[in-house]
Amino acid sequence: MHHAATRSKTQLKRKYAAAAAGADDGTKQLLSTSRQAFIDWAVENAVPIEKLTRDDYSDSSDTTVYNAAFFKSLKCAIQSSSASVVMLSEGFHNCKETMTLHTAIIDYLITELGFRVVASESGLAESRDISNYLQDEPRELSCDEEDEIWAGLNKMYSAWSEGRDLIDLLIICNVAKLMSDDFVDYCGVDIGGFYSDWTHPISMIQRYIKQHFPQFERDWSQQMNPLLNALGTTQARDNYQHKLTTAEKNKLALLLDELVDMMNSTRDDFEGERDFEWTRQSAISMQLAENY
Repeated sequence: MHHAATRSKTQLKRKYAAAAAGADDGTKQLLSTSRQAFIDWAVENAVPIEKLTRDDYSDSSDTTVYNAAFFKSLKCAIQSSSASVVMLSEGFHNCKETMTLHTAIIDYLITELGFRVVASESGLAESRDISNYLQDEPRELSCDEEDEIWAGLNKMYSAWSEGRDLIDLLIICNVAKLMSDDFVDYCGVDIGGFYSDWTHPISMIQRYIKQHFPQFERDWSQQMNPLLNALGTTQARDNYQHKLTTAEKNKLALLLDELVDMMNSTRDDFEGERDFEWTRQSAISMQLAENY
């Protein structure tokens, strides 16, 4: 079911709170028991990590960064649990100190512990520009190419040199392993297009399906492109709310559903193909953006 109006996180939180408040005693008891069970599990399985200080990752530190107590305890926690995924807190938006801290930790995870994929809060579809760039040999970029690549990183990171430092780190790591297939990759894990531009991520999807599903792409794009023009490339969310009619919003939702269904139905034919899966996941991220 698709709603004419965009649902905000605040609205969803209010609905959840209202539902929880109106729950019967049995449901409330289940929620309370589940919460406590998770807390008990977390306490029992927690591995202590030493406090991180600025000197632990500062360029002016007298000690080698990887000998710091924090990193030693982090290594112990990861290895003792055989963790294959490490999640870092989001931190404050537009906070350069958090970005610097994250980059220092990610540097250690890659160079010392062998992690090979970094994911952050950027649009999945547009993040492919960065992923593709990381796999290329280093070269001088034009201004347009540079703008396109940084568009693959959420602007609350790309607007800061400390945020761009993360991608520069991944480039350095890949240059160091230029003769190996063991490269470090990047992926966004959020809705495509975010609040501003849907045209670029959709165009990346269109390029792929035009090559492999030309008839579908022709019919689909003929209906999608007028909607993209109405959404624009700077204020897509506002234009969705205030410029699209109810019929157009429903049409947009149905077109994205149709795209995802088509990709899912042909998935077995493209098993193991990276470009197909990038496109399929990008389509899902745009579907989620419409429902956001």
